[in-house]
Amino acid sequence: MGAGGLWVARLRALVACVVFGLCAVSCGEDDEDPPPAEEGDECVSGSVFTCYDSLRMCSGSRVCTNGQIGPCNCPSQGGDSGAPPNMLDGSTPQGDAAQSMPDGGDEPEPDASEPPPDGDEDCDNGDDDDGDGDVDCADDDCGRSTCVPEAPEDFDGPFLTFIGGSDAPSCGGAYGEEGPSGGAGLVAPAPDCSTCTCDASGAEACATFVNLEAGGNNSCSGGCSNTLAEEECAEDDWACIDGASSANVRAVLPESAGTCTPSAQEADIDPASFAQHAQTCAPDRDLARDGCGQDELCAPRTPFDGVYCVSREGEHDCPDGAYSERHVFYGGIDDDRACTDCECERDCEYTVELFAANDMMCMNAAAATLTIDSPSEAEAASSCEDTPVAAGNVLRASLTISGSGACDAAGGEAEGSASGTDPITFCCLD
Repeated sequence: MGAGGLWVARLRALVACVVFGLCAVSCGEDDEDPPPAEEGDECVSGSVFTCYDSLRMCSGSRVCTNGQIGPCNCPSQGGDSGAPPNMLDGSTPQGDAAQSMPDGGDEPEPDASEPPPDGDEDCDNGDDDDGDGDVDCADDDCGRSTCVPEAPEDFDGPFLTFIGGSDAPSCGGAYGEEGPSGGAGLVAPAPDCSTCTCDASGAEACATFVNLEAGGNNSCSGGCSNTLAEEECAEDDWACIDGASSANVRAVLPESAGTCTPSAQEADIDPASFAQHAQTCAPDRDLARDGCGQDELCAPRTPFDGVYCVSREGEHDCPDGAYSERHVFYGGIDDDRACTDCECERDCEYTVELFAANDMMCMNAAAATLTIDSPSEAEAASSCEDTPVAAGNVLRASLTISGSGACDAAGGEAEGSASGTDPITFCCLD
């Protein structure tokens, strides 16, 4: 209604009041244009007041919108009372009406996941919904929306990002899409390895002799075998090398030397984990520039407290600009932590020296040396060495044995490490 029409309506009401005695006292607020709400007034957007329209002679209601109390509106149907239920009788409003009534408390916090009622600004859609000429981030009604810089070249985002040690909140509201995630601060303690032991069987001391095996044609598996006792400088005939100028010889421990059996390794390895986590939530639609400055986007209201970040796969420096706080998170873990196997060695060393047949005291330099050094069961033989043969198929050898004969355990050591894989660089607003 224009200003002229409003004065005409008021004049008619005055005539009706004087001539016909139709003057009435309004209930609640009067029907004049309300002044803008001042600081301290209880005009909260959405609040409802009861009133009486003296022109139409009906009860109605007035709504506070954008800091102003609207005109008295009567219902078009259903009787002469336009007030919402439970209001004209003095009882307490129920449901949503109770939340909109002024009670001196704070205005209810809007739900970021629900669109605003008709006539209010939707801060997430890039439109001017309330018709005030301001869009999204430029509208005073969008206090929880914010302008954020665009993602720099080669980076994705911006994302609403949670960084912390606890479980990340769920994505929702206008940020319904999960973005990149990862962990940092890898925790991977060294394995706890069991103590290795050895089960000794057979003799508990070193053997007192070895067996010498000889053969020709670069083979030690020929048909000759002789027993060589410790400290002997023995001269033996080897029929299997008759006529050869040299022979291949090796030393082999007898079965009576016994074995050492290692215990099984039992490794206790705690799973590797990250102490810090990053979870990003992406807007479920492209962000608009509406209401923001150059190179900025209007980020909608957030479902949780977080920081805006951009991301890039791999490890990179952050670009110059607003996104300067660098974090590197990892998408996986490479873990090769383990314990070495248990092993056993008997503390015995066997040395066989081969001499020319005419070296009766085995005093000259040995023609070849065979060694069995602290053997495990699989190492109970020496290498195969070539040695000259004297006339008459004669070889002369001497044996020396040293060591305590104890069965010593080894192994069971922690080894390996864990490291993060698939790095992602996050650059966040500082």
